[in-house]
Order: sequence, then structure tokens, then C-alpha cells
Amino acid sequence: WRLGWSLFLAGLAVLAGFGVFEVCTADGLPVLVKAAVLCTVAGAAILAASVLRQRRIQARLDRYRGVVR
Repeated sequence: WRLGWSLFLAGLAVLAGFGVFEVCTADGLPVLVKAAVLCTVAGAAILAASVLRQRRIQARLDRYRGVVR
């Protein structure tokens, strides 16, 4: 399942990058729309990084990590 999620997220990142590139180079879109798209992508990236950071910290501090359930 990790490989599946990794491939899915990698593909999603490539598509998001392509979409941002297309929005930035599009001549027919207003600047406000371009800014909104870039802010949305930047916000999603910040939230994803924050979640990954918190999970890494929490996994290190988990007192039940050696307990078999």
C-alpha cells in the first residue's frame, strides 16, 4: 500500500506542477485567478508538510510503539 500511495502522490504532484505551470503561462486568465490558484497550491503544500512533520514528531514520542496489540 505504501508503493501505491507513493505512486499516487508522485503523479498528483506532477499533475499539480503541470497545472500551476499552465495557469501561470496562460494569457487569458486574470491575475486574480492565477494568484488564487497559486495560493491554494501553496496552502495545500504547507498543510501537507505540517502534517508530515507532526506525524514524524509523534511517532518518535509514542510511548506505545513497542507494544504488540
